[in-house]
Amino acid sequence: MLKEKQYPVPKKNYFKVAVDRVLFSLKHIKKMPDLLNFLISYFLYNIGIYTVIVYAAIFGGAQFGMSQQSLIIFFIIAQITSFIGAALFGLIADKLNVRLALSISLIIWIAVVIWAFFCNTAQEYYYLGLLAGLAIGSSQANSRTMLSVLTPLDKQAEFFGFYTLVGRISAIIGPFVYGEITRLAGNQRYAIISLIVFFIAGWIMLHQVKLERGIKLSQEYVFK
Repeated sequence: MLKEKQYPVPKKNYFKVAVDRVLFSLKHIKKMPDLLNFLISYFLYNIGIYTVIVYAAIFGGAQFGMSQQSLIIFFIIAQITSFIGAALFGLIADKLNVRLALSISLIIWIAVVIWAFFCNTAQEYYYLGLLAGLAIGSSQANSRTMLSVLTPLDKQAEFFGFYTLVGRISAIIGPFVYGEITRLAGNQRYAIISLIVFFIAGWIMLHQVKLERGIKLSQEYVFK
């Protein structure tokens, strides 16, 4: 029922506009070292997160013979703890700081992929889903919070767009790595444990972020 005013649409090459905006964002992100370090960290650990989400059902079906109904229950369980994780780690971010909350989330992710490698039964995989859900909710919520505090207020919409672009690129790499390792090793367990590399690298880069300095720069930075 929404009524919108009609405005003339300017004739533009929108591909060029998109490229120009990405280059503009890159130009300024390079001058904000803490934001840049966070985006590199996000790129690395999101490879692991996205791949786990995409392959969780395939892994459960291949390794434990879980039915479609069982996997639906698995994801419902994970959604419940995802909500809890977002709320709990939001409190940690508020009381302490967001980098610490995100750092703990990544440690949980490391535990998830190690557990998945050694997991032996479908019942145990359900318990693993509880922990994975906790990690999903906390890491996704605090990643967005981290970006928002490191980004100038008047450029947040644009930088969130760039953040989404980084996430889309990492979503291509993860499944490719997972698929190749599964093909070469003949077992998805080796593919899932390989993701620990991305979580550890992301955790290391996250600790290159000087949060107070980054927040201060985001408040003072002038775009030219």
